[in-house]
Amino acid sequence: MHESRRTIKHNLCALWCSLILGLFVTGCSDTSDEDQIKENIQTLQIAVESESPNDFIDILDKGFLGNQQFNRILIKKYLILNFMRHSDIKIRITHTNIIINKSDTSLATANIKVILTGGKGLLPEQGRLMDIQSHWVKKDNKWVVKIAHWTR
Repeated sequence: MHESRRTIKHNLCALWCSLILGLFVTGCSDTSDEDQIKENIQTLQIAVESESPNDFIDILDKGFLGNQQFNRILIKKYLILNFMRHSDIKIRITHTNIIINKSDTSLATANIKVILTGGKGLLPEQGRLMDIQSHWVKKDNKWVVKIAHWTR
């Protein structure tokens, strides 16, 4: 059961990390798209830190799909569960790459490597490396995450 708690915590963090990608991207040809992704990433970060699952899922596409067939409803439940079980979740991004689709600029792929930590105190109680790939879509002039996959 302790392992499943860690898995839940890390899946939550991994999803958030996949969405934070645009924050550290350079060289994107469409500044307004990059800025919008950055704003959405900041919203995701604030949502996790303030334990606001509704704000988090607002950045996910209505048809969002993640690992283990997670959709928006399951992500919201997952977030709430993790907010009750874990405290002080931190994410350290070690590598990012984002590509806006040149033939359809309403699509983007974001790849990231992160270190996830959590727990109270001076040193983190838990930590893990994650690789995340996310697919963004621009709908009604707003970037949202359509698909996210993460691996440990």
